[in-house]
Parts: sequence; C-alpha cells; structure tokens
Amino acid sequence: PLSGSRMIRSPEMLLGYKNFGVKGDLWAVGCLILFFLCGGNLPWNGSNTWNQLIGMSKIFGGDNIKDYANKLNIKIPENVESKFEKEGTSSFETFFSND
Repeated sequence: PLSGSRMIRSPEMLLGYKNFGVKGDLWAVGCLILFFLCGGNLPWNGSNTWNQLIGMSKIFGGDNIKDYANKLNIKIPENVESKFEKEGTSSFETFFSND
C-alpha cells in the first residue's frame, strides 16, 4: 500500500518539482526502511500534500523545507508555511517500534 503513495514521496515531489530523478527513488527506499523500523507507521502521514510537509517539518525543520523550496523556486503557501515547525522537534528514534 505504500508504493507510490503520498507517504513516501520526497519533499521535492510533494512541492511539485518535476526533475527529481533517482533521488526520489532513494527517498522512497529510505521511507520503506523507516516504515519497518517504526512498526508500520511513518512519522508523517498527512491527509494531503501540504499536511504531509507540515508533518515532515517536525523532523527535518520547516526552515530546511522552506530553504529547499526556495532553491527549487517553489513558493509554499503562507497558510502552510505558518504551520511548519521552525526547527525539527522530534528525532526518528522517538518513532521506532519496540519490536
């Protein structure tokens, strides 16, 4: 159910960038590994693209996502950007399954 889903799309894919290449595939592989480490749940699972990025900001930091979007010349809507965590507030390890 994960393959091709929004949950494993890279930030640049979620931002609408079209020239992501192999990097997007590598991100997806990393997400699948993280999915198993987290007991079948990814730390982000937004109901839409923007909520997905908001969830990612809790780990990667919203400033990093905004900087990346700027590098790609993509504008993030202000109502989305205002919900970003400025800096990451969680680490991957906090989501790992005890199993």
